[in-house]
This record gives sequence, structure tokens and C-alpha cells, in this order.
Amino acid sequence: MKKSFTYTQDPSHGWLSVSLNEVVQLKIEKEISPYSYMNATRVFLEEDNDMRIFLDKAKLVGWDVSVENSIVEKTNIRNLTSYSQDKIQFADAINQFQKTKIGHIAILLYNKETDDYTTPASIIGMNEKKFVIESNGKKMVASDNLLLKSTQFVGMSENLEMQKKTMKAKSRF
Repeated sequence: MKKSFTYTQDPSHGWLSVSLNEVVQLKIEKEISPYSYMNATRVFLEEDNDMRIFLDKAKLVGWDVSVENSIVEKTNIRNLTSYSQDKIQFADAINQFQKTKIGHIAILLYNKETDDYTTPASIIGMNEKKFVIESNGKKMVASDNLLLKSTQFVGMSENLEMQKKTMKAKSRF
């Protein structure tokens, strides 16, 4: 199977851009370090170790890989959330919500006063490319990157009332 990827390099580091689905398909999600970055659909594998893990596994399963180099002065990759296996299910829920616009995603917002994730909220819609979040009767918008960085995933439900009960129970722990 022929696969093409982009390797982005700035003056101090480089990352291979691959889809989150490809990381899962190769079953290497546990091997990727937090030195790589991610958004809801892509993983940017750091060049020192994670990129080699991916390319070795791709070769092992028979992928014919080509890599296109992109040298840039500045990249926003470092502004993304650090890769975490725990974020994969949340990223998948965000993708599903973006595609179907069905259901609600239960999250816990970070609370600066208590320094933990205790404020229940729901992703209830989309406003252009941003997500609409409702918490305590207030609405706000956030990008997928901000959601992955500063919220905790609780679950996804088509029933908002059931989701609120679940969130209330989980936020007590």
C-alpha cells in the first residue's frame, strides 16, 4: 500500500505528519512519546524517536512510504497539545461530532481555583470551525486544540439529560 507523508522541519526540530487513524492502525499508540504533538485528526511525530517507530512499523506491515520534506522558518506544531494515548478517545469523539453533528460530548473544564478538572460542561454544537460549549448556563467557543489541551473527556451521548447525570456523578470524584 502506497502512503505519502509530510516531514516538516523548522530551524530546531522536525515532525512527520500522520493521521491519528494510521497511528491506531499500526497499533503504536502506546509507543508514541509526549514529545510528539496532536490535534483531533493528526499526530506530528517528533524526529528523534517517534518518527522512526512509525516508519519501521509501516515498513513491517508492507506500506510503501514516501516522505515529502517541508522546511519552514516557523511552525505552529509546538502550539498543539502534546501527544497522549489518553487523548485518542477524545479526539475520536471530536471527529465523530464534527462529521455527524449528532449527540453531545461531556467534558470537565479545568478549574483554576481548585487546580483540577471539576466543572461539568457539554460540547453542544459547532460555530464555523469552533465548538460550542455550555457550562452552568453559559456558552463559549473553543478550537479542537484548546479542547484537547484544557479539558477532560467524560463521554459522548445522544441524550443530553443522561449525559448531565453522568457528568454530575463523575465530577464528584
